[in-house]
Amino acid sequence: STESLAEMQIQVLGERMEMLEELAELKAVNATKDAQLEMLEGIVELQSENATLAAQLELLEKHAALASEMAKLQARNEQLTQQLEAIQRQPSSNVQLSTHSEPVLKPERIELKAKPPAVGKPVGKPASKIETRY
Repeated sequence: STESLAEMQIQVLGERMEMLEELAELKAVNATKDAQLEMLEGIVELQSENATLAAQLELLEKHAALASEMAKLQARNEQLTQQLEAIQRQPSSNVQLSTHSEPVLKPERIELKAKPPAVGKPVGKPASKIETRY
């Protein structure tokens, strides 16, 4: 009976050893999974930062395009201002040339006289009308 008790204890110890080995394997798998989860969380965080940076880059590109367009418009504005000043310094003429060498007509005022209204009829339009022609 002492031998059977010793055999039972050996068998129980053997089962415990197997359970401890399985537990050690599970702990190793768990540690691996924890490390993978941590890496995935890092990847998600980097993807979020990447999306933010991509949006910022897009805004910077739009800003650069707008700044370039604004510089062109400012240069064109300066050119037109100089042309206007040059035109204003010249003696008055009916035709001026633009930068594209196309004639630009200045508007001239023409007064059109309307007939006076008949006696007793309501007046529908003013006596004269100013028309601008190019």
